[in-house]
Amino acid sequence: MAGDATTKPASIPEARCEAKRASGEAVPLSPSDGERVGVRGAPIPSKEHIERARRLRKKSTWAERALWRMLRSGRLAGYKFRRQHPYGEYILDFYCAEARLVLEMDGGGHGHPTKQLRDANRDAFLQSHGILVKRIWNSQLKREPQVVRDSLWSLLQQRAPHPENAKPAKRVTSRVLVPDRPATKPLTLPSPHRMGRGCPLRRQKRKSTLPL
Repeated sequence: MAGDATTKPASIPEARCEAKRASGEAVPLSPSDGERVGVRGAPIPSKEHIERARRLRKKSTWAERALWRMLRSGRLAGYKFRRQHPYGEYILDFYCAEARLVLEMDGGGHGHPTKQLRDANRDAFLQSHGILVKRIWNSQLKREPQVVRDSLWSLLQQRAPHPENAKPAKRVTSRVLVPDRPATKPLTLPSPHRMGRGCPLRRQKRKSTLPL
């Protein structure tokens, strides 16, 4: 009938996806979304944030470098992570687009009430975009690296299952996890044959015995 305004209701799959994103639950990516964006409607970072992310990659902390050794190149059950990933006005320590998961390394300063409030606002913003934030204390990573890796594997499997990838069996060693110890050069001793006649020893000047 002419004059009647009709509105097209949202489809059931889209409504379910929006509800899951609002609750922080992972939603499978569609081909149109692409892994580059990760979440539909993701805020575009400014050039300043992109440059800041590049600087942070070069000045990463020991904990960030240690965790990156676990995650880089799909080492953890094939999940791909990006480090210092700009997302709107924020820069995420580690981001997995497939699982909608952010890993944040926190030092002692994050225990301050002011810092905790900022972290809570940041986490709420990411959760509104369907991204879950997992915070890891630096001290826990250093003390229990195996526990941290196993818990991350379980969380990733819950949000974006990889049935073909079994739980990693290789244990994490402190040497691999924290590669920031200064390299010590081996002590080199002089060869015995160089201590003979050919050794250029300093000769002492002999006092002249001739009469003046």
